[in-house]
Amino acid sequence: MSNRHVIAFLTCLSAALPLAIRAEERGMGHYMPGMISSFVDIGPYEEKFIYKNMTLYYGGEAGGSKSFPLGNNIAAGIDADLYGNISVLAYQTDWELLGGRYMAALVIPYVRADDEVSGTLTRTPNGIPTTVSRTISDSCEGLGDIILAPINMVWKTGDISYDAHLYIYAPTGVYDQHDLANVGMNYWTFEPGVDVSWLSTKIGTEVTVAASYDISIENQDTDYRTGDSIHLESTVAQHLPLFGGFAGVGVNAFYFQQVTADTGAPSAIGDFRGMTAGIGPVISYAIKVGSTDIAVELKWLPELDTENRLQGDYIWLKAGILF
Repeated sequence: MSNRHVIAFLTCLSAALPLAIRAEERGMGHYMPGMISSFVDIGPYEEKFIYKNMTLYYGGEAGGSKSFPLGNNIAAGIDADLYGNISVLAYQTDWELLGGRYMAALVIPYVRADDEVSGTLTRTPNGIPTTVSRTISDSCEGLGDIILAPINMVWKTGDISYDAHLYIYAPTGVYDQHDLANVGMNYWTFEPGVDVSWLSTKIGTEVTVAASYDISIENQDTDYRTGDSIHLESTVAQHLPLFGGFAGVGVNAFYFQQVTADTGAPSAIGDFRGMTAGIGPVISYAIKVGSTDIAVELKWLPELDTENRLQGDYIWLKAGILF
C-alpha cells in the first residue's frame, strides 16, 4: 500500500464530527476535544462511502468552590463519567462547486452519563430553592443528539487538503430538566468551521489545524442559552511504513474559549464563560486488507487548564473502513 494511498484513505475518515452529549449548562459543551484534530478529519477528493466507529471515555470533575447549572439544579462538587459509542456514515460525492467536492455525513451517538454531586445541590422543583449537602448520583443511557453535516466542501492541492463545513447538532437525545444526568441537551447548535492539513507524501510529516465557531439556541425548558465559543485544534505527527501499512505518532493540542457569556443563568452562577486547553499523544495505523482499507487511531487528551468547566481526560479509539 503506497504512502499516497494511505493518505487518501485516512483522509476519507473525515466523517468524524463533533460528538454532542452535554451542554455548557453542565460545565461542558458540544465541542469535544480530539474529535476534529488531524488530517483524517478532512474529506477525500474522490467518490467514496465511509463508515467510522468511535469510542469515547471522558472522566472529569470540579471542586466545591465553583457551582454549575444542571438543568434546573445548581451543583458544586461534581464528578462525571461519560461514555460514547458513535457511528459515522458519510458519502463523498463527485459533485463539484468552486473547485471543491461535496460530502454529506450523519453522526449517531449512543451515550451513557454518570454524574455524582458530593458538594451542595440546590433544586427548585416548585420554584422554591432547596439545598442539600449529601452525595447524590444519577445515570442515564440512550441515543444522544444526532449531528448533521448539510454543508461540507473539500478541496485538495498537492499534499494540502482543506475543507469548509457546517455541522448541526439536533436535540434528539432524551432530556429532563430535573435530572442531573442527561444524554440529550435540548437545544440546537450550529458550528461553521474550516480545516487545513498538510501531509507530505515524501517524508510523511503532518501538520493539521482546525478552527470552528459554535452558536447555540436557547434551551426552552430552562430558558438558558450557552454563549458562543471558538475552538482550535492542531496535530503534528510523523507517519512511517510498518508491517505493510503506515503508523503515525504525534501530539494533538486544543484550545476552547467562550466569547460570549451564557444567558439565563441563575444569579449565583454569574458571568459563566468556559475555557479549556490541553495536549496529549496520538497514534494511528492504516493498512489495506484485500480490497478494504482499514485505519485505527488512539489518543489521550488531558485537560491542563480549565475555567468554568469540568477538568479531566478524553480517551478516543477510532476505527474506519473505506468502501
